[in-house]
Amino acid sequence: MRSDITKARDELERYLAVLAGREPTGGLLELRFRRGPGRPMRQRFYPAERARRVAETTLWLSQTSEVYLGVLPRRRRAGGKAALERAWVLWADCDTPAAATALEGFNPAPAVVVASGSESALHAYWPLERPVDALEAERRNRAIAAALGADARSCDAARILRPPGSVNRKYDPPRRVTLERFSGELVSASATTDHCHRRQCRLGDGRGGARSAAPTTRCSRSSRAPTSRSSPACPSGATAR
Repeated sequence: MRSDITKARDELERYLAVLAGREPTGGLLELRFRRGPGRPMRQRFYPAERARRVAETTLWLSQTSEVYLGVLPRRRRAGGKAALERAWVLWADCDTPAAATALEGFNPAPAVVVASGSESALHAYWPLERPVDALEAERRNRAIAAALGADARSCDAARILRPPGSVNRKYDPPRRVTLERFSGELVSASATTDHCHRRQCRLGDGRGGARSAAPTTRCSRSSRAPTSRSSPACPSGATAR
């Protein structure tokens, strides 16, 4: 049991380090949680360099709550776009079999893949060699979503997503959110989108192949564990999957 807890904490710390990147002093990781259906969403903020503390708190809260993390570091204690400056990752929320299949052939492959619990649903992340500003991250996320047929609603910079080690309580029994892939590889922002077909990936308008509904994706899974996502109401202008 202890080894399982340690493994979950270590995996979550690695995931958090990817989101935080080399964020300058003062950056914050936003954690949100809801203790039950119909209960309000609550927020906590932690220094970006305190990944161990955030990991331990996430795992503790996940025993009774739905837990989410802001994908981008915040520069102040708020969850909306006004609190954002830069992105250290790009991401896609793949929640349909078609998007899952498309992810398998996407180049470059995502360095981080999290299974969120909903029938083959995966969150894919591309850690960046250099950060991009929050609006550019949104544009490039739309391009990736268009190429994959992934969820266009999850491209926004203020997005919150389920972290590995948390529990998706939409299901009975609840499903664990798991880290399916972690290579640690860094890519340039342009490498993730510049090869996309222009008709599919219209950088800036997001009107290519991306669906406004939530799709799903698959990729090879090293440590299969059930997981899932939900779309809770979110304060401060951010959204969750």
